[in-house]
Amino acid sequence: MKKLLPPILPILILISTLVILPILSIEAKAQEQSEKFKFSGMIWIVNWYVNNGDFNSDIKDDDNGMYGRITLACDIDLGRNITGHIAILQEAFWLGGIGPTERGWYENPGFARAYLKINKIFGSNFSFSLGRLPFGARRYGEGLVLDDFINMGYDGVRITYEGEKNNTEFFAAKVKDEGRADKELNIFGIYSISNLLNNRLKLYNYFMHTQNSNDRNTWKTMRDSRNYIGIRVEYDIIEGLNYTGEFAYLFGRDKERDVDRRAYAFTNKLAYKWSYFRLGGGYYIATGDNEETQNNELFSNAFGTPYFPECTRQWPGFTDAVYFGRGYVEDFVYEPSDDKILNLFIQFFPTKKDWDIRLDYLKYKKYWAAPGQSDDLGMEIKLSAGWNIRGIISPVIIFSYFKPGDGLVNNPLAPKDPIICFRTAFFMGF
Repeated sequence: MKKLLPPILPILILISTLVILPILSIEAKAQEQSEKFKFSGMIWIVNWYVNNGDFNSDIKDDDNGMYGRITLACDIDLGRNITGHIAILQEAFWLGGIGPTERGWYENPGFARAYLKINKIFGSNFSFSLGRLPFGARRYGEGLVLDDFINMGYDGVRITYEGEKNNTEFFAAKVKDEGRADKELNIFGIYSISNLLNNRLKLYNYFMHTQNSNDRNTWKTMRDSRNYIGIRVEYDIIEGLNYTGEFAYLFGRDKERDVDRRAYAFTNKLAYKWSYFRLGGGYYIATGDNEETQNNELFSNAFGTPYFPECTRQWPGFTDAVYFGRGYVEDFVYEPSDDKILNLFIQFFPTKKDWDIRLDYLKYKKYWAAPGQSDDLGMEIKLSAGWNIRGIISPVIIFSYFKPGDGLVNNPLAPKDPIICFRTAFFMGF
């Protein structure tokens, strides 16, 4: 028996090798394939309930609804420092309340984003991206001038420089204007981020130009051309004390009125965190058009989309109750335009991380009011709680109480009863 062992062992080793190596090869190829394709996704569901959306408590009314969005994405490593990205988006809504029930899927599912990116061109710090790019995800600055809200992506190009302490990018895109297929908006600009003072100070600088292209149906030149220039600062003054501020200036020519554009927006926030608490306040300004001057001072961002301060938990932009309520009159809760808003808050972290409870007070005023008109838009108290479960699931609960002012309901005889809003949001990334 011992004499048989020497010839048997090599045979067993050979057979084992012939069986195991293909298996290992298959596993290695599968591992290699999995490294080339990285899948991800996002589910976002928002539910809301509004009572007294018409500011009149004598008339019983309530509204409720739901908005849902799912995104499926894939990042592809094509080799030679070339990567690809594809994302498909689908949205749905449900509306109830006193009106007829509405349900449906939005009719525009498809490629939310689809682009190629060449990294480190010729070994440099430059990269080049081409296709349907996620401009909204960049949220140039904090979104005062550019934020596409639903992050659909727009056809364009981007050249990016990534340095040790500075990232700069040049971009250009063509986007649909207000969802109308016959009109388009051309946009291009430069955006830079610098890390200074041992990363305690982050400085953003940007310039952007937007212009309507020709109407495809009539070939008439549109009448809107704008320039934005801005700066944003994020500064950790001392441990726990943080300041953020942003200033954006809008200028150009309003050809429709044949006057110059001269408008600006400004955000200013100071917050201090110690132990289980965070305390702070912010002040927001977006100029309105003074009818007594020869300029157009109305500030608005490029896409006419919401500005998202912290208190919103990312949707819908400042006050919940008025936005979701049917009594919505002005545009101050959606786009930063003709506003002066004060925000004071206190935040409690029961476990110092993972979840928190926050109380906000907000006071709203119009930036400019005609003589004899009130600038008081109202006040709001907002209580919210948010969780972060292993960095994957983030549920949010918000209760909002809003008392309208004389400037929101211009008729002095009209009711000005408060609105209440209850909102939940569920976010899951995978």
